[in-house]
Amino acid sequence: MTVAEYDAKLREWTASVHARSLDTLRSGTHSTGNLAESLAHFVDHMREEPGRHIAFRFEQYGVFRQYGAGRGWVIVNGVPVPGYRVVSLKDRYRPSRWGEAAKRMLDMGYRRKDVREAKLKRHTAVRKERTPLDWLDGRIQAASRQLADIAQEFWGDVALRSLDQQISKAKIVKK
Repeated sequence: MTVAEYDAKLREWTASVHARSLDTLRSGTHSTGNLAESLAHFVDHMREEPGRHIAFRFEQYGVFRQYGAGRGWVIVNGVPVPGYRVVSLKDRYRPSRWGEAAKRMLDMGYRRKDVREAKLKRHTAVRKERTPLDWLDGRIQAASRQLADIAQEFWGDVALRSLDQQISKAKIVKK
């Protein structure tokens, strides 16, 4: 397999994952479609190395949608529950702006790191359920075997050529 064929197969793979993710976003949500519009995929060359860099870029709230968090919901023990962060993401590294709940936790002996990451569940009854939507990670995982086959085919050919060259160098040449 040539380098151009390898790059083409990688681009084809990322395009297929991209298409499946878009299908999931469009069928599994009732939103504006901004997340689907922002989803982009790239296959870039590594600097001074033979590898490739595959990336999917999207709006930051796509991560919250993946896990079922946001809009008054937080993840506690892997489950979306109505709640809030003790310290907002914006104020994580500004202790002077922390609220009373954070200060109480510090007084009780919690480390700053634990306070920054703490989430509290609201004790109000909520009728609606919020569920995670596996719109990207699952698509990548499902197609990972195909990506491994592409990489194995290309790098196996490269390794075989390299081994052939090393064997040729090691042979005794009669003159």
